[in-house]
Amino acid sequence: MESVMRLSKSRYCRGLQCAKMLWLEKNCPDEADQSSVSQTTLASGHVVGDLAKAYFGPYTEVAFDSPPDFKKMAARTRELMDNGEQVICEATFIFDGDLCLVDILRRDGAGWQLVEVKGASGGWGDDKSGKAKNVYLDDIAFQYRVLTRCGVPVNSTWLMHLDNEYVRGDELDTQALFALEDCTVDVLERQQGIERAIDRIRAVADGPNEPDVEIGPQCDKPYECLFKRRCWGELLDGQNIFTIANLSAATKARAHQAGITTFEDIRAVGYILPGRKSSLNDKQIEQVQCELEQSPASVNRQEIKRFLKSVRFPLYHLDFETYAEAVPPFKGLKPYQQIPFQYSLHIQPAPGSEPEHREFLALEGMDPRRELAERLCDDIPVGACVMVWNDTFEKSRLAELAAAFPDLRDHLMAIRQNIVDLMMPFKQRHYYDWRQHGSYSIKPTLPVFAPELDYANLEGIHNGGDASTQYPLLATMPPEQRAEVRKQLLAYCGQDTYAMVVILNNLYDLVA
Repeated sequence: MESVMRLSKSRYCRGLQCAKMLWLEKNCPDEADQSSVSQTTLASGHVVGDLAKAYFGPYTEVAFDSPPDFKKMAARTRELMDNGEQVICEATFIFDGDLCLVDILRRDGAGWQLVEVKGASGGWGDDKSGKAKNVYLDDIAFQYRVLTRCGVPVNSTWLMHLDNEYVRGDELDTQALFALEDCTVDVLERQQGIERAIDRIRAVADGPNEPDVEIGPQCDKPYECLFKRRCWGELLDGQNIFTIANLSAATKARAHQAGITTFEDIRAVGYILPGRKSSLNDKQIEQVQCELEQSPASVNRQEIKRFLKSVRFPLYHLDFETYAEAVPPFKGLKPYQQIPFQYSLHIQPAPGSEPEHREFLALEGMDPRRELAERLCDDIPVGACVMVWNDTFEKSRLAELAAAFPDLRDHLMAIRQNIVDLMMPFKQRHYYDWRQHGSYSIKPTLPVFAPELDYANLEGIHNGGDASTQYPLLATMPPEQRAEVRKQLLAYCGQDTYAMVVILNNLYDLVA
């Protein structure tokens, strides 16, 4: 165990987010919840990083041994710099125990350009100011500090990220794939407070006792803390301010710090929370009241009848599964564009009738879009009424498929134009049950009508995230495992459309 917290760029950024996080890493590492770490995201980051290395032409990479010998890597970096190397990847520097591995270090006259590579599609996102995300700037600022303390003249600092406007052609164009943003001014501004920040982080991380830090927005922003369950405990579940749907994290934190935490607390203060414009809205008040009283479901039969008038039979219940990759794998795709690889279709002849099921799951290792689009046009006739849950998603995928395959455009757009969104009666609270906990997504809604169809009962794949993670891995699986995962994918997607059949039938029963 380290007696003094030595920082890396990632540790520094985590320390800025919450220094207690570093104390827990140091003293309670076994309590970290690694389930929130996406292995797919990590793998994508490696792919992006490898492609970025060649952006400026020939390069030399500082070898990363296992276990790593950072002192050896730093010595190798100095050797390459002294020998006139123009581009060095994983350039390693150590100052006062603090470690920095620069993604790309590029010679610039008598100095150097520091380039940080991120797998994000676009470097901006904290606000609309046109500046890079704070966490990216902090990352680069720490690197600048280490390099300059080591005597390296840094002329400029850059953020390299995927260009979200890039569309892949027949071949991948790595020059067009990436965009470069000059962060030098912002990085230099951050140098003014960086030493104080490092001292504060170390003081907390090296302390003998667990820091007393209030939970708040920093637990999730910019990244979810791996120790969140340790700090939050029962507040992650149950009737409290943090489980109110669509309430801002800042408002939740202010209320909790003011001693307004449980639903009973909230009702006692009249649903008025600390801060400007922080009264609960009608839907949030309804959530609190219904959960406290576990009252019967509220049903607006008139509005449900109006919704059901928009439904025509035979009805085609449709659901897509998709995945996305940082580097577009096929022609016509942008970074992180959703790629549909599967659909389920339950065809219902009349209200309450037994549906026919059709499904499609693409073979692994290929572009699934063309075959999926063709099969979809075979399965859904022009003019048919199509039921989905959250039409924004399905409509977007259909529009993208129509743009990719002009010969199928008319049919695909006809499907899109005849979509009815089953989510709407629940989003608009024409039906609300306290067991939905303020949500109108399908997963908490289905068990209200059919508890035996709880998604937790499925094998292996329980949500869309699981599906999008597992499908790209099929090509690397042994045959027996691949067959099992394909079976799980079909079961999961099939439940999504069967769930719509069940929920729709229940709506008809409610107004019968």
